[in-house]
Amino acid sequence: MANVFRNFSKRMENSYWALLIFILAVFLFYISVNLFIEDYATSKAAYEMFPTRKVNDSIVGLAAFLPQLLPLFFGYLFLADTDKRMYGILSVLIMGLDMFTDVYYKSYGLNTTWTIVAMLESFFLYTVGSEILLVATIGTIAALFRPAITQFVRLMTASIDMVKEIAEELGGIGKSDSHSYNNTTTNPPGVQGGRPNPPGFPK
Repeated sequence: MANVFRNFSKRMENSYWALLIFILAVFLFYISVNLFIEDYATSKAAYEMFPTRKVNDSIVGLAAFLPQLLPLFFGYLFLADTDKRMYGILSVLIMGLDMFTDVYYKSYGLNTTWTIVAMLESFFLYTVGSEILLVATIGTIAALFRPAITQFVRLMTASIDMVKEIAEELGGIGKSDSHSYNNTTTNPPGVQGGRPNPPGFPK
């Protein structure tokens, strides 16, 4: 049994890349969510185009969620325990159904060339970029949350210590310059304020 995300978290626990990869995963998560929304809209539109009768029209919107959410569900279960390959197979099969509805909507009434283009677009953007990327980024964010926070705290602590050291160095230089200036401006005997004392002025 292998939990992909747990093993990844252990490898990244003390890595300086944890924070950077966490930030990248958050950005990719944002992209995948937007692609997921578009993918859902095309699945819903394709299902609405099917000539089969529905008693309740509202069921179309709910049914369109199935090819979107089930690959995420089974895909995450597979990655949590790679010995359970049936979850991975189910995830791939349902993603195929999602691709079918997506391509059906995008290429309806078009020639074979554009159907192939729609298949490529659906696979790379709305399968890899939506379902697969969404599962990967959710798992990565969950796995790296603690290591990323730890690295962030260490980075802030190191930055604060560096600023303190620089301030101490600058303060030491300022004190040294002030002491040197005082030594060079000491008045010689018989001189007050940089001018000779008048006759009879006490020394």
